[in-house]
This record gives sequence, C-alpha cells and structure tokens, in this order.
Amino acid sequence: MSPEEVAISKWNGNQPKVCYTLVTLSRKSLDRGSGLYRSALGVSGTRNSVTIARDIASRERSVIRCKRAAIAVAFLTISTAACAQLPERPHSGKPANEPVPSGTATPELETFGRMIALQARPEQVEYFNSAIESTDAALQESRQLQQPKMAANDVGTINAMSLRLRDSLDDVEHYDGRLMASFTKYQEKELKKLTKQMHKSYSFVTRDAKTVQQLMDPGRIVPEKLVTGAANLEKALSDFRADLIRLGREMGIQSR
Repeated sequence: MSPEEVAISKWNGNQPKVCYTLVTLSRKSLDRGSGLYRSALGVSGTRNSVTIARDIASRERSVIRCKRAAIAVAFLTISTAACAQLPERPHSGKPANEPVPSGTATPELETFGRMIALQARPEQVEYFNSAIESTDAALQESRQLQQPKMAANDVGTINAMSLRLRDSLDDVEHYDGRLMASFTKYQEKELKKLTKQMHKSYSFVTRDAKTVQQLMDPGRIVPEKLVTGAANLEKALSDFRADLIRLGREMGIQSR
C-alpha cells in the first residue's frame, strides 16, 4: 500500500490532519522525483546543453503544477469537511406567532374608547345635578306629607305643599328630558338599557304623584289615604333616583 493510501485509510473524522498528511506525502514524492531527474541529468553528460535546459525547465513546471494541484485538493477537502460538520438548524413544528394587525383594537383600548365616548359633557353634568336636586326636593315633600301632625284641614298649608311638590316634579321631568335630549347617537345606543329603566321608574313617579295631587284637593283630604299615597310616591322617587345615579356613573358623573 502506498503512503497516500495509508493516510486515507486512517481517516477518523480528523479531516485537517489527513489533508496535511496528503499534502506532505505529495510534496515528498514530488521532491524525490525532482531529485532523481536532476541526478539523471547530471550523469548524462553526452546530451546537448540546450536540450538539457529545456528538459529541466519542462520537468520543473510539471513539478510545480503537481504541487499546486495537491495543495488545491487539500484545501477543497478541508472546506468540504468543515461545512459538513456545521450543526443543522433545528426545525420547530410550531408555527411562528402571527403579529396582531396594526388596525385591530385591543380590549383595553376598546374599553377606554367607550369610556371617552360616554363621558358626560359639562352641560350634561349640569342637567344631571339639577335632576338629582329636584328629585331630592320632591322626596322631601313626600316625606312631609306623611307627618302625623300635618293639619289636614289647613287648606293653605295643603295647597302650599301641593304646589311645592308639583314644582319639584316638574323640574325633575324638565331636567331629565334635557339630559336625554343632549345624548349623542353613541350615548343613546350604549345607555339605552339604563334610560329604558329610568323611563319605567319615572312612570311610577308620575302615577303616584297624580294620586297624591288628587288626595290633596280641598274638601277631599283623607289623612290616612294621603299618608299611604305619599309613601308610595316616596318609594317611586327613590327608585327613580337610584336609576338616575346608575346612569350618571356610566357617564362618569359623580353625584353630589
């Protein structure tokens, strides 16, 4: 077995060392051949000097070409082996997370946008506070009608209390109507459930207020019935006020 074949047979995953062995053996073989050629040329004294010079130049060029070829093969082998030893990039079976489209709003952003759209304007805050004050005044009047010491036969007192109650209820209806009329389309849509409940509770206020006004007509006053009617009106006004407070909170209004 030649030296080249022995080096190749000892390939054990250490490619750079084998390539170095190949280059070394090739150089030794070529140098040994070149020395034999020079010895032969020195012995042959009968040849023409011109022919000997040409022969030497030709053989030197052959030796140089062989050396270059051996070195090129060695570097090519090293490069190929180095590339083969690079670790492969692992392939994940899980697809990459898709980015959220830039035009898509997050739940937090939607909630914040809704709060801004429902936020009460300054005039809406005034309407709301005026409706609360008027409701509180009507509640106070309904409680006074339930006092046992009320002079049922005092026509002047009864008429004054009836007028104050009517004025308070008119103010409640007025400011409540102004508040509803000031709603934007978005407020009207998003607050529809609350406003519907308010209209329902206010219908009981209107019903009980009408009953109380009839019971306060001069000559028709029955104290027991008036107290019961006033108590019913108070409850209806309290329910309406609670619904109004819920509406205000949804609009970002802090009640006084």
